[in-house]
Amino acid sequence: TPLIVSERINTMTCPPNGMWKPLRQIAYARANKIVVQCDIFKHFCHDMYLKKTVTIPNPVLLPDATHEPSQKSNYTVISAGRLTEQKDFLFLIRAFNYVHEQNPNVRLRIIGEGSQRNELEQFVNSQNLSGIVELPGYTTDV
Repeated sequence: TPLIVSERINTMTCPPNGMWKPLRQIAYARANKIVVQCDIFKHFCHDMYLKKTVTIPNPVLLPDATHEPSQKSNYTVISAGRLTEQKDFLFLIRAFNYVHEQNPNVRLRIIGEGSQRNELEQFVNSQNLSGIVELPGYTTDV
């Protein structure tokens, strides 16, 4: 039976620890293919498994090419996931800050719960992004 391993995190910033490290090494060594989400993640193990690693990115739905955004319209960017270091929502908020400076009608809504909630809320407040970046919590209806 072919074994396909799917990595769903950034293995460079969140390396495995504890029992996961040897288990991951065994799985990688036995795997026929290892699937990652970004090409840069292919180099997670000093290129040891590069030949059997493939990239399948998350799908992105492109907007209708005929739609021209209006400067007067409000837009909301939505991201969903666990509020943990793995997901790096701090990076997203920093990047969004630049977007918002150029497009003041754009908002960011991060849907989810996790151990980093307080840190993210404090960062939003420290960057004067309250009311612009929202952290509404967990929902089953994104």
